[in-house]
Amino acid sequence: MTPNSDHRRLPVLLVVAALLVAPALAGRTAVVSAQFNFDTFKDPANRFTFEYPREWFWQLIPGVGDVLAAFSEKRGEAALIIERFQLQQRITPGDMTDLFAQLELDALKQKQPKASNFVSRLMDMPGRKIVVIDYARPGLLGPELARQYSYPIELSLYRLTCSAPQSYFSKYEAAFSRIAQTFRTLSAAP
Repeated sequence: MTPNSDHRRLPVLLVVAALLVAPALAGRTAVVSAQFNFDTFKDPANRFTFEYPREWFWQLIPGVGDVLAAFSEKRGEAALIIERFQLQQRITPGDMTDLFAQLELDALKQKQPKASNFVSRLMDMPGRKIVVIDYARPGLLGPELARQYSYPIELSLYRLTCSAPQSYFSKYEAAFSRIAQTFRTLSAAP
């Protein structure tokens, strides 16, 4: 083989490698998205519903005060907290602006003073706009990543916080998104 023939074969080898690797990566993505089967959870007090991974075998811990409920994955790899706060006035879709997102971020920073790496954004979901805040925080078993979803619904502000140790967050991230997308209060549930 001459040096010139090696240079001509390199693009062909790269294309072949890409064709072999792409299905493996696509299959890996499919495995992550198909990793869980979902069921609907209905709050025993009929306040909210959402879809959750059936395999998690969650422990439901009834809430007190603003905390409606807390859930923990059986191995401690993921957690979910649902809070509700009474508002003085109704938040309309037009009120869901960067200012509202900043107010939610400021409230979270006060509540989680040891947290860091905050990233806040508005997100469009079918029929509503919500605030999503990602952040890092110390946890009982080491550093955690968390995501707070804020839903103003009528005269209430619901906050759904999903968290996992850093090494497990990507495993549960798609499930957290599904939970957030399917979260409905009784009055907003289909």
